Amino acid sequence: MAMALKDLVPELLKLDRADKLHAIELLAPELAKETTRPFPKAEYEFWSPHDSAEAARQLTKLLEEDKKLISENFHACIGQV
Repeated sequence: MAMALKDLVPELLKLDRADKLHAIELLAPELAKETTRPFPKAEYEFWSPHDSAEAARQLTKLLEEDKKLISENFHACIGQV
């Protein structure tokens, strides 16, 4: 005979820590079997810089600017010594 969730929860809360973990270990694989994606027929788009020439140019520019700034700061520090 199946128990209603409203009856089951108070009983689960009475369990000691080890038994609660055991209950989770039993239920988690069942949930994993039932779950593929949150919305099975939905499409999920994501952006990736892979093969993105503009992203590569922008990153190169930022790195060069950073390198120049580091070099200028280094030389300014050396001049103060």
